[in-house]
Amino acid sequence: SDASAYVTGATLTVDGGNSIALHSWSHDYSLLYPGRRGSTETITQECDRTVARIREVLGEDYTPQSWRYPGGHMSWTGLEGADRALAQRSITWLDWNSDTRDSAPTSERPKTVKQTVKNATIQVREGYHVIVVLGHDTHEKKLTSESVGAMIRAFKHAGYSFGTIS
Repeated sequence: SDASAYVTGATLTVDGGNSIALHSWSHDYSLLYPGRRGSTETITQECDRTVARIREVLGEDYTPQSWRYPGGHMSWTGLEGADRALAQRSITWLDWNSDTRDSAPTSERPKTVKQTVKNATIQVREGYHVIVVLGHDTHEKKLTSESVGAMIRAFKHAGYSFGTIS
């Protein structure tokens, strides 16, 4: 079933040395950021609900350490209370500094692996030491998944190494 594949995939992800960051329960901007201002109550509730579900899959001992705000921390105001609530749960928010552009308006999205890699590696050309790439693996964005190998090769060729964000 899809549920058992999800559990197996999540377990393999963690057992493989990767981390799983939280990204909200709903991904609903109008709930999380009414009036473009962070709702500490909603964000906290969604964090707790997401943690509970992850623990159902990975076990009660699993403790997520990071949260990525849908839309990015830089996109909203009034997140100080939510930041403090996350910190009380030993969770730190993180953002990306590189974008594949796979969530741009359809007419502006990359159409090829080469374009996706070029977008993701702009910060290489700008001399960044640490790069966190935003990309999505949803059904309608298969190009991003198809580009991962080429992105990894491009970053390695530029001298970068890979680590786990937690």
